Amino acid sequence: MKKFLLILFIVLVPFSVTADTIITDTYIDDQQTWDLLGSPYIFQNSAGGDVVITETGVLNIEAGVVIKTQNARKFDVHGVLNIFGEAGNEVTITNFNDSAFNLSDRWGGIVFYLGSIGNINFLNERYTGFVQFQPGGPAIFNRGGTVEIKNSSLSNNLYAILLQNGTTTIDNTLIDNNTIGIVFEGGDLNLTDSKISNTQTSFASDSGANKFFARNNIFENNDQNPSLDLATDFNVAESAFIGGDLNTWRISGSPIGEKTLGPIDNKPIATNGMIVEAGNRLILEAGLILKGGYLINRGGNIKINGTSENPVIFTSLYDDSAGGDTNNDSNATGGPQLRTGGIQTEAGGATNIFNLVLRYAQGTQFIGPFNPVIGALLNMGGTLNADNVSIQEGGVSAIHHYDGITNIENSSIESGTYFSGIIYDFGALDIHQSSLLGSFNSYALLNRTNSGTPDVRNNYWGTPEGPIHPTNPTGAAAPIEGNALFIPFLTEPPSEESECCSSVVFIPGLEASRLYVTGLISENKLWEPNRRADVEKLYLNEEGQGITAGIYTKDIIDEAFGFNIYKKFMESMDNLVNEAIISEWHALPYDWRQSQSDLARLDTVVRKGDDFDLVNMVDEIINLSTSSMTGKVTIIAHSNGGLIAKLLIDELVSRGYQNIVDKLILVAVPQIGTPKALASLLHGDGQLIPAKIGLIVDRSTARQLGENMPSVYGLIPSEKYFSEVLDPVIEFVSDVSSIYDFQSFYGTSIDSRSELEEFLLGESGARSKPSVSDTDSPNVLNDSLLERASGIQNVLDSWIAPASVEVIQIVGWGLDTVRSIWYDDCDIIFCPDTLSNLDRKLLLVHDGDGTVVSPSASLMQGVGTYYVNLYTHNEGLRRNRDHADILEVEPVQILVQDIIGDNLTVLPQHITDFKPTPTEVEKRLRFRIYSPVSLDLYDFESNHTGLIEKTNPDSDFKTFEANVPNSYYLEFGEVKYAGADSLSPIEVVLIGQDTGTFTLEIEELSGDEIGKVDVFVEVPVVEGSRAVVEIDDASNPLVLSLDIDGDGVWDAEIGSGEGISTKEAVQILRGIVKTLGIPSKKKAKLDKIFDKIDTALIKEGKCDDKKKKDECEHKTKQKIKRTFSHLSELIKKMSVGRKAVLSREEADEILEIIRLIINGLEINLKHGI
Repeated sequence: MKKFLLILFIVLVPFSVTADTIITDTYIDDQQTWDLLGSPYIFQNSAGGDVVITETGVLNIEAGVVIKTQNARKFDVHGVLNIFGEAGNEVTITNFNDSAFNLSDRWGGIVFYLGSIGNINFLNERYTGFVQFQPGGPAIFNRGGTVEIKNSSLSNNLYAILLQNGTTTIDNTLIDNNTIGIVFEGGDLNLTDSKISNTQTSFASDSGANKFFARNNIFENNDQNPSLDLATDFNVAESAFIGGDLNTWRISGSPIGEKTLGPIDNKPIATNGMIVEAGNRLILEAGLILKGGYLINRGGNIKINGTSENPVIFTSLYDDSAGGDTNNDSNATGGPQLRTGGIQTEAGGATNIFNLVLRYAQGTQFIGPFNPVIGALLNMGGTLNADNVSIQEGGVSAIHHYDGITNIENSSIESGTYFSGIIYDFGALDIHQSSLLGSFNSYALLNRTNSGTPDVRNNYWGTPEGPIHPTNPTGAAAPIEGNALFIPFLTEPPSEESECCSSVVFIPGLEASRLYVTGLISENKLWEPNRRADVEKLYLNEEGQGITAGIYTKDIIDEAFGFNIYKKFMESMDNLVNEAIISEWHALPYDWRQSQSDLARLDTVVRKGDDFDLVNMVDEIINLSTSSMTGKVTIIAHSNGGLIAKLLIDELVSRGYQNIVDKLILVAVPQIGTPKALASLLHGDGQLIPAKIGLIVDRSTARQLGENMPSVYGLIPSEKYFSEVLDPVIEFVSDVSSIYDFQSFYGTSIDSRSELEEFLLGESGARSKPSVSDTDSPNVLNDSLLERASGIQNVLDSWIAPASVEVIQIVGWGLDTVRSIWYDDCDIIFCPDTLSNLDRKLLLVHDGDGTVVSPSASLMQGVGTYYVNLYTHNEGLRRNRDHADILEVEPVQILVQDIIGDNLTVLPQHITDFKPTPTEVEKRLRFRIYSPVSLDLYDFESNHTGLIEKTNPDSDFKTFEANVPNSYYLEFGEVKYAGADSLSPIEVVLIGQDTGTFTLEIEELSGDEIGKVDVFVEVPVVEGSRAVVEIDDASNPLVLSLDIDGDGVWDAEIGSGEGISTKEAVQILRGIVKTLGIPSKKKAKLDKIFDKIDTALIKEGKCDDKKKKDECEHKTKQKIKRTFSHLSELIKKMSVGRKAVLSREEADEILEIIRLIINGLEINLKHGI
């Protein structure tokens, strides 16, 4: 510990008076200095009273200065106070006589107000404690300033320091022989290398105190050593306690938000009591020894997180067997003379306990004046889950379950004499695999009401014969009074070694179970679909019920169209069975169209051979537990399956089976929804079908499937999503108001659940439901399904796992994932201002797995969370893994196996227990193309990403692949998206699908930071045109090569952002004309016009040699313009009449290109270019 430099402060420094200065100017609004020549400075009542340093004032007090004050006078600091003492030449401020025999002898100290500044160095301040005009009294009183106290001594004061606001720093300071040392009521405090001694109360914080940091401090010979309030954000360590009532910190009160409390300096913590109110959480960490007081859960959440090696110990302050002589009474007596109030859980509270020793505890609550509820563990109506609890030296009862839900496992009632080991009144009480070894004067278990039947099977009651009870006539242990399920009981204490490992239930994600219907001749597989008719059979009505009867499931998707979904994962589960690590595992396929709640409660039709069974997921889990090595089940749930799994656990709890699930492994679960679901419901974008299957169904069909599908409604962003994720889910450009005034309803974005619901329901009828074919207009959704889904999501938003369930989250990261839909008006000329012409695009972030943003998949706090870096995993692979097939990632399979086997010591490659951050080398490319062209990517190994030929000629779906490492392909509306990393050269190939123009955007990103952006705007194409961009180094300027007629000759080389030159436009027009099948005579006329334009362009190039250059260029451009106008007239004539050789559409496309060229010429002419 750092040596103190404060001994010299203990001796009173004699005043070296140079000349008395009577303070008459008590208002300081400029800069003043009090120096040694004027010392001592004297405050006299008759001379004006308190010294006020105004907001503009600065008072500097130099080394050696002495200030003597009449009674009750003080400093009021609104500006700046600088005390520049030095070692051996300190500043001294005291009362007039430098002693105090009466309260009225004392002075009022230094008060710092809001915005003030105090720099105090080497100050001796003493004999404060009395003021005439409040506030004042303490030696230092901070009401909102920034105050720094160093190398100082505060002594013989009533209050040394009172802090109500602002920031205070105390370093290397002696606070000695004061009545009260520090009272911390508000603001922030840093206390380092200091000593508080010989006080009645050394240090006390209040619930209003904000942040407290303390290091290397000494508390010596204080009547009461320091006490902290749980509401304070404190970080204390390296404290020394000499004498006083405690040799540790006393921490009491109620936490605000979440508070974690662990051992401090390897010492116990004393408490007067801790109460956790609703909405707050207290976590006690392994190794903590808590002495005295009580723990009361008043509707909040308490988690006691001990381990078998380092349990939490809660015992009496007088119990020296744990943590030594905490109360400094030099008496090693145990704690019966002052018991703790135990652990009490009231209605609405959730208390989860792991590895606790509870000693000398006896909590008491009263239902009425003569009906006490007494127990070491007390449940008054909340949820109490306990695993590995040892109750020792209790009193009336070890466990009193008055009401609520209590689950206790692997625990013991040990030493102590009890009236009854367990008392039961109402609710659900389950105790298993535990031992009752105490001395029970009356009962081992007393059912006082017989209103319910506690389940206390598989426990050891102290003798092999079990408890005395009418149903067990040979019992020899203490009796059970009243109804109880206690047979079978154990004939010896349960073994501490548990068997490994639990059987596994797997719940797949949305659309990852195959669906079938029986046809006239044979079974018809509807999912995975081959054609639109398969999807149409899966449509639902407005009540969310299928319109096609007899649909069933029988398996999950192992692979589809050459892509693995769960194949390797299923093999890894089979290996666990084959290696006898688990007894068995079951996958639970389901009809994923139904709501998560219905799937958790109701039966699913499953075909097994020739039989059709009604399978209930809860029953399946219960049945699987009976053959499990541990009697328990581990649930692995992927995506939507995780939402079902949470509700299944709730169903198990309601049926009294809360203890049969030991682990819940959530893999890529949208726990609070995901914005990508909105794109599917609103526009049919994303096609609902998992991208990994490689099919694209048309938007109209996809939207019709989704709009009455209850399960999809359960995947949209929930209310909690908007408090966990800062980004809005829908955004509007200001121009969109020309189509529909979304801004009057939502402003520029939708960033709350209430706004989202209003949007999805069409602003309460203001916006009508679009036609089936109009997928560009945002859909108006099913209000009853939305309401039902909202109720389910509210339950899931506040879901807390039972204490017996260990939750693990596996989160995909590093892939472009939809965070928002962005709406704009149509930018095409003459585009009608209607909703069906609304433009939209996706806003993407890398913080997700391609479908679910990571804040949704990592929602739960205080549980094991692991991130899968899919970006680094996919590097160099031809099979890009994402949300749909994340369980095919081999490191994920290894991680899951290690979790099942409780064997996780080293994390597999690409997996971390913290969220990754993108590195400089992990740059990626993002492509966005506006039709009418196809979009294909190729790498240097000819791997391809984009559309491919149909593998099934009978299918009416488009098919795509994504084989370039870290690539993807998406279609949203008329926009195509693709992405790839930038580690290797990429060739972008665009093939014209129709006549028109396209715009290509290429972004280079590092994380979500957009670096270089290349844009090629309004590039004309016809069917069969070919455009190529070669990207070797994305930082270099990019060029788009265009072959308009597909003859293998580049007609234009277009730089990013440069547009098309007139010469290139002419070449493009020539190419377009070649593709149109115009008769040779008419084509010859067009060629002559093109030749004239070429000649004029050549002439324009020679204007540089002319003396009158500007006039030459002007005349040439005028001639080119007239020639283009003549060309336009000729094109128009070719598209009218019976002898028309061009369609109206073909002519319009050519005329549009000509118009763009003429506009460019007019701009040049106007500016004299």
